[in-house]
Amino acid sequence: MSNDNPYQAPEAELDDFYESDPEDGQPLASRWLRFWGAVIDTVIQVIAFFMVIFPLGLIELASSDPFAFDLAEQLTSLVFGFGLFLLIHGYPLLTRGQTIGKMLLRIQIVSYSDNKILPFGKLFVFRYLILGVVYYIPFIGTLMGLVNACFIFGEERRCIHDLMANTKVVMVKGDY
Repeated sequence: MSNDNPYQAPEAELDDFYESDPEDGQPLASRWLRFWGAVIDTVIQVIAFFMVIFPLGLIELASSDPFAFDLAEQLTSLVFGFGLFLLIHGYPLLTRGQTIGKMLLRIQIVSYSDNKILPFGKLFVFRYLILGVVYYIPFIGTLMGLVNACFIFGEERRCIHDLMANTKVVMVKGDY
């Protein structure tokens, strides 16, 4: 509280959208922007998934019981899901380091060490594919998904997939 104005609200440091990375001054994306980016990407993926499986008669891929699938169906679902992901997000990830949700929110995936867009193969394998396969393992996948998401609360705001790919999510240059 200020001595000049006894009615002034107390000041506090808040975790805002533009808190900078202490190393290079590049503003990190907030946890909320990353969360909403993931929500947007998930909604897009689910809508696309159902738009494809209904006309193709593949409704069994939408089964909510992973134990009802045999291994071949699990692998088909995995390949189909990643194929759809690549059709939707592959080009923007390759050229801009962004998924559609990240583009809409003006955030971007860059290398942790030099703020450059990673080669697509490294980005896809280490940030999406490895954990995506683990998520298909009953119970372990669910637990891993929770642990991965909880890592965002660390000081660097990096999930396990960020650590594996050596990435961070930042504000798009010129937007801060």
